[in-house]
Amino acid sequence: MLELEHVTVRHGATIAVRDVSLSVTAGELVALVGPNGAGKSSLARAIAGAHRPAGGVIRFAGIDITRLDAPAISALGLTHLPEGRPLALTLTARDNLLSGAYVLGSMARAHERLREVLPMFPALATRLDQPAALLSGGERQWLVVARALMARPRLLLIDEPTLGLGPRAARETLDVIAGLRASGTAILLIEQNAALALGVADRALAMSAGRIVAEGAPRSLLDDAGLADRYLGERR
Repeated sequence: MLELEHVTVRHGATIAVRDVSLSVTAGELVALVGPNGAGKSSLARAIAGAHRPAGGVIRFAGIDITRLDAPAISALGLTHLPEGRPLALTLTARDNLLSGAYVLGSMARAHERLREVLPMFPALATRLDQPAALLSGGERQWLVVARALMARPRLLLIDEPTLGLGPRAARETLDVIAGLRASGTAILLIEQNAALALGVADRALAMSAGRIVAEGAPRSLLDDAGLADRYLGERR
């Protein structure tokens, strides 16, 4: 579904991403892990059309999206949830969710989609009429993900969903994200917390200094002592 071939991203004279190739198939959760400054978010912005690559090719659903802008890429069904994405805190959880379905074209379709999405997030179903400001940190992250699903994306590109969360909320958030595969949604999960991300992924890549330095089964990356010490910052 998503294919990158030899993608390079520059910020002025600085090379943030160097010759990266990767793929994500339908219904697959691929974790991209690595330390802060590895180039993960720069790669995500290039995939989503927020920053044009300096080289390489990006394809989504067989379409070359390398030179497309962010709205055009989103319209194809690739939804980017960047780090620190905001919610309308004064609006209810319900209204936040419905705002994510504007691309469906009518309130009737939006409410129909809401009935489909809510069973994936049972904790939110009981908080629909409360302002988003009253939700816990974990619940807000779930609301962000649920709002993205309202638009029926084919692939979710999620950047640092556990940032700022406590250990329990972080685990619950990644469990919720992992459960989305059942609907056929592909997920590229970008995370600094390698142990948690690799615990839910089907396949994993480690990134450092703008390059992919390892790829394979999640457990194999964590069990590689040298790799974990040098690039993941933790071992299990």
